[in-house]
Amino acid sequence: MGLYGLTGGAAPVFTATVTGILVDIWSWRVIFIVLSVIMVFALLQAVRAAENVLDTEKKKFKVTSFVLSGLTFGGLILAIDDCGCGGRC
Repeated sequence: MGLYGLTGGAAPVFTATVTGILVDIWSWRVIFIVLSVIMVFALLQAVRAAENVLDTEKKKFKVTSFVLSGLTFGGLILAIDDCGCGGRC
């Protein structure tokens, strides 16, 4: 687990403390402003650090596969929703 376990376990405690301080000092809206700044910074760092490691090749879009995937996913969602009420909805 190591570092990943430590960050995963400490993150809920740390974020609750920091957001509580932010709300006490300013407003609850500041949480979203701070998170937006952090997300933009992380995105810029990821774009800067990422490199293209695979060659790109032209692929043809398969409409049949797209439609079948949509129908399958929709059917799966409907089936899961129907299971929630025992099929008697």
